[in-house]
Amino acid sequence: MTNGDPTGVEDVAHGQPEPAPGSTGDELARDVLEDVGRLVDSDRDTHGDAVENQEHIADGWTWYLRGQGILASHEELTGLDVAYMMAILKMSRNAVGEYDIDHPRDVAGYAGIAAACQVKRGETDPDDLTVGDYGEHR
Repeated sequence: MTNGDPTGVEDVAHGQPEPAPGSTGDELARDVLEDVGRLVDSDRDTHGDAVENQEHIADGWTWYLRGQGILASHEELTGLDVAYMMAILKMSRNAVGEYDIDHPRDVAGYAGIAAACQVKRGETDPDDLTVGDYGEHR
């Protein structure tokens, strides 16, 4: 994944855009999340549909774990499980390797994909994907 340059200012030393002067932490977090949204959407040309991909992986992992006696025949993994485990994989890479901005960016992407998986399975109302107001949160 590649970081977009919303400011047009390149950090020559690291090849990464510099934050706009006076950017708050909230603004920087928003910029990362907006970038993740574009990346998730643009990766579809090589990765296929995000939800379909996670569900397909879940089927393979379910088959494997049943064969190993880890899951019973009535148990199965879902796309939600896969997205969460892929986020854990990215966090583990950060824990045992060097920091790379792609790790938290990918974790955010998998969080969005996890929610989309639940909508596609009928477990979450599509209206719950966006927050209409910032009142009470569950």
